[in-house]
Amino acid sequence: MFISQEMDSGRFCGVCGFEKTYGYELFAKFANKTVKSPREFGGMVMTVEYCLFRLNSDVNIIISSEKYERLIKAKRQLVSMMKVEEKLNLLIENYSELEKDILNVSFNRMISPVYSTDWILSIGDFHLINRRIINFLTTSRLYLDQILHDVKELSDDPTFSSIVEKLKNTEYENVLGYRVLEALRNYVQHRGLPVHLLSFNKSKVGDLSKHVINPFLKVSELRNDGKFKASVLNELEKENEKADLKLYIRQYISSITKIHSAIRSYLSDNINKWDEEILSTYEEFDKEYGETESLAIGELYLNFRRNITFIMKEPTKRRKWLEQKNEELNNLVSKFISSEVTL
Repeated sequence: MFISQEMDSGRFCGVCGFEKTYGYELFAKFANKTVKSPREFGGMVMTVEYCLFRLNSDVNIIISSEKYERLIKAKRQLVSMMKVEEKLNLLIENYSELEKDILNVSFNRMISPVYSTDWILSIGDFHLINRRIINFLTTSRLYLDQILHDVKELSDDPTFSSIVEKLKNTEYENVLGYRVLEALRNYVQHRGLPVHLLSFNKSKVGDLSKHVINPFLKVSELRNDGKFKASVLNELEKENEKADLKLYIRQYISSITKIHSAIRSYLSDNINKWDEEILSTYEEFDKEYGETESLAIGELYLNFRRNITFIMKEPTKRRKWLEQKNEELNNLVSKFISSEVTL
């Protein structure tokens, strides 16, 4: 149960919030000080209290220092976890744009011969796919580098960052596409563009005409350059002279979402606890004071609010939506989109 305290508009100054009888000298002396223990002033004991309040309301709900600290931590950690989900979303959105533009280039060539015969349009398509792959590689590095820092803030377990590192190493060791894309990112950063050849193929499937576009790496060109990671290059030479980038990109994004799913699972107990801290506060407030969508907490000193922190439900809603949107991407290599008609 909360204890409410309402600011007396007659007793307190409407500008600074301090008792009028104390004067502005008190405001000047104490307004900018952080007081964590009782202080004496003019024979009176002044203490810092902690309050919960509805936005645009003068009513302060007194809460314990322990409740205040729990809410501060819950808000901070839930915002941090939302940011982790946003980083994965950046990566998946860049992957989605790449796949959509590959389809779009193929569609344009299917419906108009000008896209096949006009060199300027063709080179534009070539560099569009290059740009999409570079965007994907950049955000993959952003995600994989920053997740190690993020998990240190989200878990008190000192071994968790090493667990995440092990997850990354396992995918690197077991998935060729992971190794290829890691090496390709370094190659793109220092040496050249990711796409060496954009291949367009048309074939008959029964009475239907099938149009396919494939961005390739030329393995011989990587060998001649001499700067691509040698161990990965040897593996590619055993596969084919032309490395299909779609194949390895799909393997790579599947591995990253697998790592992310493991991180979600590991942090789920903490996340649920922080969610409950925020949501139960809203439920208790709504029960006693009426429904609201906006709460805040702060220190209450001489009936003056300071160090205000907004306690919102939106980060939790956004995070849960991102979790539903960006589930683990399994078996992407075996899936494809078709606009094939039924004859």
